[in-house]
Amino acid sequence: MNNKGNMVIGIVLLIVVVFTAGLTGLFMNNIVDEINTEIQTDNSFNNESKQIMSGVEETYNPTVDYIIGLILVLSWLFILVLAWNGNEHPMLYILLIVILIILAIVGAVLSNAWEDVTTEDEFISAPANFPITNYLLTNFLVVIVLIGFSAFIIMFIKRRYN
Repeated sequence: MNNKGNMVIGIVLLIVVVFTAGLTGLFMNNIVDEINTEIQTDNSFNNESKQIMSGVEETYNPTVDYIIGLILVLSWLFILVLAWNGNEHPMLYILLIVILIILAIVGAVLSNAWEDVTTEDEFISAPANFPITNYLLTNFLVVIVLIGFSAFIIMFIKRRYN
């Protein structure tokens, strides 16, 4: 079985999934807020319906925030397992470092895109509503470098024990 390059694929997958989940949570937050506002102002709904929707709005943000944090942690562990199970030749480490630098640049661009989106008038409350997601995506460059560096450490440790 060819296990070369799985760590890089894992990091790319992490970048795509975490950034997409963050944006989706951000957009869904606005939709939930608008629906709640409409329900609260509409007199055709009874008080029980209004309370249920208010509860949904209160629990939506922390739930999505924790899920995105959990996705990142589980993906990181998955990348470490891929790094341990990979059969990279030491000469490929140079190529992997170049790829990691490219992925870090992509992370920096996505971090800037996240900051541009969260400074829009519609999403100005996002940093307060999603503190974990905001921290991760604001510092996405550092997160990607940290994950890549830890995967390299695992690869070197494995090489030493084999």
